[in-house]
Amino acid sequence: MIIRAFAAQQAGGNLEPFEFELGPLKPDEVEIEVEYYGICYSDGHMIKNDWDVSRYPLVPGHEVIGRVAEKGSIVEHLKVRQYVGLGWRARSCQACDQCCLADTLLE
Repeated sequence: MIIRAFAAQQAGGNLEPFEFELGPLKPDEVEIEVEYYGICYSDGHMIKNDWDVSRYPLVPGHEVIGRVAEKGSIVEHLKVRQYVGLGWRARSCQACDQCCLADTLLE
């Protein structure tokens, strides 16, 4: 799948249109059709590489809300077209308090 986004190509760079390939969906992953997302002050730090951890091209933004577009072969607790949220982490264990709190808020 081709993803269209905006990315900084270098530290402090402007956000410019950017396309990339995600690769195949893993069995425990879901693809989210993003409807809303947030860009916050920490994204600005990442764009500028203030913390010396950024890798470029860098697509800022997190706190995603969208619908499940596709799910991996072992994902049973979500349905295609169901609304989901994704915090600043890219994965969710679906077991700890932080992951379960996000699920509760979306019900």
